[in-house]
Amino acid sequence: MDHSELTSARAPFLKSISWASVIMVNQALCARSGNVPHGFNSDQAEITRIDWESARTTEMTIRELLHFLYQCHKNAPFLNFNGNVFGEIARRILAVSLLGMPVKRMEAACSLAAHSVAGVLDFEAAVNGINSLLTVEVLRPGDRVSTLRMTTKGKVTRILADGRLAWLPDGRKTELLAAPETLIKIV
Repeated sequence: MDHSELTSARAPFLKSISWASVIMVNQALCARSGNVPHGFNSDQAEITRIDWESARTTEMTIRELLHFLYQCHKNAPFLNFNGNVFGEIARRILAVSLLGMPVKRMEAACSLAAHSVAGVLDFEAAVNGINSLLTVEVLRPGDRVSTLRMTTKGKVTRILADGRLAWLPDGRKTELLAAPETLIKIV
């Protein structure tokens, strides 16, 4: 799949993930967290199970998938870790969908997806961030850039013979070196 078209392409992303698999993710998270009890919110668990089984045959975009997983989280079918369960599923689906993409960009896109589903990151910001990570632009000296997590911004100063970029973070006097796929062009 062409990564730049991933967020608009439709696929049955949940086809191979049964509700029993979702339950196992919750059980594992509960066990890993000092034996926090695994259990169900009875009415919500059944509603979410029915929705899940129906969605398994549905082709959807990444945007629709993330929205569906967020709704599953908000339904709270489990006693604990609903956001973590459905965020982890989003992370795993994106990781498989983005195979062959530069690792740092794939990790950042997966993190955005998981945080969006868990409700700790604005949905539109996450989708826009994922789209920008899927578009690798040619960077040139003078271009404004940011790290993938948007923690540091600066300007490309030169391109090295091996393809790496020298760039100067804002407010600093020393250049840093980076692989082009680890930076995003910004306005």
